[in-house]
Amino acid sequence: MKAEITGSGDELTITLDAGELPITATDRALRAQLPGSASGIADGILGMISQPPGPPGEPSVIRVVTVRLVRTVTVAETTLALDGERQVWP
Repeated sequence: MKAEITGSGDELTITLDAGELPITATDRALRAQLPGSASGIADGILGMISQPPGPPGEPSVIRVVTVRLVRTVTVAETTLALDGERQVWP
């Protein structure tokens, strides 16, 4: 699952990989079930990310939530060891 703030900063996009769901269903069945499930999915994710993870900062104001269900197939994967460490900021 991936949740990211997109657009002008007021839209939360939730992307779920169908391969990671605990159920087995066809793409057609998943498409049919998503509209009825989207509100519960959005409420669950918003509940998880509504609490500040660390020191207080400026919260984002979300006005729109997009729930996207995808089926991802890994074609190839390579893991690289870096020469030393790198610092990154999310």
